[in-house]
Amino acid sequence: MAEAAIEYYSSVSSSSSSFTTEKPQKRRRISRRAAEQQAREQQELEARQKHEAESRALALEYVQDFLQDSEEWADRMDFISIIYDAVPTMEELFSYGALDSSEGTRACRRLFKAVVIWDELGLSLWQKLAASEEAAAANSASVAITTVTSTISSVQEQQASDFETASTVVPCVPSRRASEDSGCSRLSFWSSLSRSSTASEKQRGAKRNCLSRMLARTWDKLSDKSMTAHASKGVMIASY
Repeated sequence: MAEAAIEYYSSVSSSSSSFTTEKPQKRRRISRRAAEQQAREQQELEARQKHEAESRALALEYVQDFLQDSEEWADRMDFISIIYDAVPTMEELFSYGALDSSEGTRACRRLFKAVVIWDELGLSLWQKLAASEEAAAANSASVAITTVTSTISSVQEQQASDFETASTVVPCVPSRRASEDSGCSRLSFWSSLSRSSTASEKQRGAKRNCLSRMLARTWDKLSDKSMTAHASKGVMIASY
């Protein structure tokens, strides 16, 4: 009886000691994970802040170069001040070029403090950004057209290869033992070859139609972009 009681109390004591040991370890693991997560978030925040600061510095340099390199504004630098707190990141600054004339002018003129020439200055900066945006769009369209042209060339080469392979196929000559089945064999061979050629022709036709639609959509997008740019410039000239 006494031995059983001793064993019971010893087992209870060991389980309670293991429980008290595991609980602080679990708390330490949770604390360590929370600290690691906080450190990662802090690093990401610092990286974003650093990137934003560098991007704003590039945007400020871009605006300063715009004023100094412009024959229209270089002589009037004494009347123009850049509002440094209003300078956006480089990505946001270039996004102004995708706006229309009125919205782009309002967005650009917020960067300056200038008497009388405020609207004119904002419009001039927007024109430069819009020209950059149009050039980037034209380059993207050129890359798309090159890709479609390359794809068409690849399909044409594949068609030529398929035709050459089909032309060089030679039917097997039946043995004398199977002479009675030779006619059926040749008929079956040419029938399967005809079906294969018809299926290949259908696939090539589908590919040509798909590529034609891709090329047409690319040209339509390029034409719409060009027409929109010219229309906005026409509105801009009429307004100012």
